[in-house]
Amino acid sequence: MIKGIVICFAFLVIQLLVLGQIDNRLNSASRDVRQASSVTHVAQREGKEEGGEEKIS
Repeated sequence: MIKGIVICFAFLVIQLLVLGQIDNRLNSASRDVRQASSVTHVAQREGKEEGGEEKIS
């Protein structure tokens, strides 16, 4: 009976360690996505002049 309890306890600890690692990886990945999406990019439109009319080349 003691052997079964020790095996169950060991299995529980292993599960908690694995789930902790998975959680850390997912949190770091979502943090990277949030940082990348919070950066705004200003794209310059080619072919437009100051008056808003397109250039004719």
